[in-house]
Amino acid sequence: MGGGVSMPVTPPDFGPEYGTQLKAEDAPHFVTKITDKRPVVYAEKGCGSAEESPSTTLLQMFRGIIDKGKGDLVALRQERPVPPLNADKTAPPPLAPEQLTTWTYKQYFDQSMALGAGCIGAGFVRHDCVLIFGFNSPEWLFSAMAGICAGGPFTGIYPTDTPEQVTWKAKLTNASVAFVEDESAEEKILSSIEDIPYLKAIVCWNHDCASGRSSAKRTDGSEVKRLTMEELKDLGKGHEDSVQERLKNDLPTDCCDLIFTSGTTGNPKAVMVSNDNVAFMGRSLIRPMTQYMDTSVSQRSLSYLPLSHIAGSLSDIFMPIVATYDFDEKAAGWELTFARPYDLKAGSLKDRLLLTRPTVFMGVPRVWEKIHEKMLAIGAKVKGTKRKVANWAKGKALKFAEEQQIGGSGKIPFGYPTAKKLILNKIKNALGLDQVVMGLTGAAPMKLETLKYFGSIGIQINEVYGMSETTGVCTLGTPSSHLWGSCGFPLPGVEVEIFQVDPDDPNKKKKCPRTKNLFKPQPEEEGEICFRGRNIMLGYMSNPALGEEHMKEIYDKNAAALDNEGAQLESFRAQTYWTALLRRLFPA
Repeated sequence: MGGGVSMPVTPPDFGPEYGTQLKAEDAPHFVTKITDKRPVVYAEKGCGSAEESPSTTLLQMFRGIIDKGKGDLVALRQERPVPPLNADKTAPPPLAPEQLTTWTYKQYFDQSMALGAGCIGAGFVRHDCVLIFGFNSPEWLFSAMAGICAGGPFTGIYPTDTPEQVTWKAKLTNASVAFVEDESAEEKILSSIEDIPYLKAIVCWNHDCASGRSSAKRTDGSEVKRLTMEELKDLGKGHEDSVQERLKNDLPTDCCDLIFTSGTTGNPKAVMVSNDNVAFMGRSLIRPMTQYMDTSVSQRSLSYLPLSHIAGSLSDIFMPIVATYDFDEKAAGWELTFARPYDLKAGSLKDRLLLTRPTVFMGVPRVWEKIHEKMLAIGAKVKGTKRKVANWAKGKALKFAEEQQIGGSGKIPFGYPTAKKLILNKIKNALGLDQVVMGLTGAAPMKLETLKYFGSIGIQINEVYGMSETTGVCTLGTPSSHLWGSCGFPLPGVEVEIFQVDPDDPNKKKKCPRTKNLFKPQPEEEGEICFRGRNIMLGYMSNPALGEEHMKEIYDKNAAALDNEGAQLESFRAQTYWTALLRRLFPA
């Protein structure tokens, strides 16, 4: 942040016309089969309206990037081949930026379309699913978009998934094509092919997977093709018209991504995320973020979060496409650089930050905490005058950061600009975080000491809150509208309320009164966090082939999660900090 901000900020207007116009008599507001459609429910005004966020599909936006003349913008970058770890388990130095392999949006789109045709050639039919098993790479993204091009969603396999869990996910989703990184991932799927008779092909993207391999045979005589990506593209020749036809029939209400829950009780549930969920969520996030971005040039981010989770797919697959399509300037897009698979374990993520110089960086709390710990260890070695000067500069930055919070004065402390220029910018530059305008964290609480430390070097970490069922995000803090320890404001077009809900009937709920004390909410002020908006999932997926008992189980789980007003109930009894804060600062 450059200058001071007048505080307190004005809260967003969440009158009834800004919320989705859902009616109880139209319940249920979910579907359970992937072939079913749930209509888009617009708001009358704002980001949820048809005027500001018209319904579209991810593939139509992807195609639109090319049509807008942005096809030559760089989309993806990766060190290739990835250098292996040294013998002592340390990471080799990064390549120079000009040595990276790059893909433009046109190349990204063409590769996805060619692989989508290949999937059809392998037997993929509309509403089938592609499984993807491997670390973040351009091929992961090509595979995901190939599934969408072929007319179905994608889903990622977690590295910790057992063969039994892989089998369940493949059966539930009707996975007909699996993309894998290497032979070890392929083997985990091959070991289960007797139990997943619908699978038709396994495609390996690692160069070590030799071409011309024999198919894997089941005991009933059916086969699973084993292909490289080039072989899959060859299989797609002659099916290009089918991909174009499916692109024309692509609907905003179609499911494009299946995100699996952890499955702590029973089998994991598959959250159906629609094209409209993705387009709306991307636009809802971009609106507050662009206040701090230079949208005349491309944004940059680093891909290292698991793409099988909603945080990874939202930040690395959906946001770059939505932002590049929506940014007005022809020079403005979103570049994604891929980390090395071992960066987190080897402690070499900083090298990739230095290479990427991200403008947007999302890290779970532990990532930020590890950087904090390393910086403290380095700082402990600094002595004498240098230490005194550094402490002086950090003190100025911390005071500035504190005054930028809600309720602060927004004033710039005397000496802060000098401290920033001479000391703080050098620290951020050494971390590779000197260009960050949106530092983000989520998935778990962040330690206050970590938030304060980064504030003391001039970096504001903004907390987000959401879950897979809400397409990742519901609330967001920003540099000029945040409170440390808070999850921020609800995103434009997203409604958030706290209700006390009947444990036996989610449709019986009572709105909690406004809290009088932010830090000591009373029992009657606490309840379940409820979200509503165009970001809410289509529902948990069921598969009729798995029987009536399964269908009823999934229906009941949907009914327990989504009430007759279309509210997603978070099974977590708490008074959110943002709500408590707003109600304290801006009483009704």
